[in-house]
Amino acid sequence: MASSPDHNHNHNHTLNGDSNTHASKKPKLSFITPSEIAAEFSHHDPTVARINNGSFGSCPDSVLQAQRRWQLKYLSQPDHFYFNHLQTGILHSRTLIKDLINADHVDEVSIVDNATTAAAIVLQQAAWGFSESKFEQGDAVVMLHYAYGAVKKLIEAYVTGAGGHVIEVPLPFPLNSNDEIVTEFKKALEKGKANDRRVSYGNGLAIESAWIGTRDYSPQLVVPAVLDFVNRFEGGIEGIRKRNHETVVEMGQMLAER
Repeated sequence: MASSPDHNHNHNHTLNGDSNTHASKKPKLSFITPSEIAAEFSHHDPTVARINNGSFGSCPDSVLQAQRRWQLKYLSQPDHFYFNHLQTGILHSRTLIKDLINADHVDEVSIVDNATTAAAIVLQQAAWGFSESKFEQGDAVVMLHYAYGAVKKLIEAYVTGAGGHVIEVPLPFPLNSNDEIVTEFKKALEKGKANDRRVSYGNGLAIESAWIGTRDYSPQLVVPAVLDFVNRFEGGIEGIRKRNHETVVEMGQMLAER
């Protein structure tokens, strides 16, 4: 039996209504606002532009609060914290970092206080290698001449003191291609391997730095809170890098014009 016009109209209306009801709606993305950023860094001196973040950092309030929670957790029962929470928390932080830096395995990730500490751990392994005859007198360590000053001094102290040889890789400036970096490294490696010498590679960094006695481990445990904060920005860490780069270029142009 043919349907009446009114029936068809009502039927279509119902279908359209159901379609709209069940249609998947994309959640509206909500990123951190300028006022929220200001609140996160309200503990900073508002009259100073902080640009030396590589040395001293700019820690947001939400991360400081997370750090304080870990500190209080430790203070409430230190033994329970050390034996039942610390290693699990550090492993979680290392796992998040592994994914962030595309490491193959979590054992390749170690959290330390700063780059100088990390270099000292690696170089201590190298020094032990000489004393344990894993390396021969005169074996080489290769480093960039752009290396951080304190790290270069550590390399000289540990390696030379243990009987090793340091080879510094010069890089041209400005660089025209990645191949230039590879080429200079190849030259240094060939120089280091001359006369049957070997070039210094070790492992065990994660194990060496995971436990260094009684101390405040909260900075290693707040990595999840740090990533939560970073992901509040559009594009996450890559978005932050892009905007920072654009701002640096803009400031450079302003400086050149002045």
